[in-house]
Amino acid sequence: MPVLLLFAPCQKAIIANDNTVSAITILDLIKVGPLPHNTVELAKGSLIPFSWNILTIWHASEEDVGVTYEERHELIGNNWNGSA
Repeated sequence: MPVLLLFAPCQKAIIANDNTVSAITILDLIKVGPLPHNTVELAKGSLIPFSWNILTIWHASEEDVGVTYEERHELIGNNWNGSA
């Protein structure tokens, strides 16, 4: 079974023709500041669209050749309200 070498949420992942990989802006935390005073209040649990990707790099062994694997991710939101 392949071994996971890298899991990195990022804004963009680029794979060049020579198979070199670049991760642009690796995401650690996404935080939204206060809204302007003339803005309508957001409902609790509201989401803000944000484009991002997940870069994973796997190391496969000889026994993985010809085997198909499925990679799945699950995004679970938290109820963090911004207070410490």
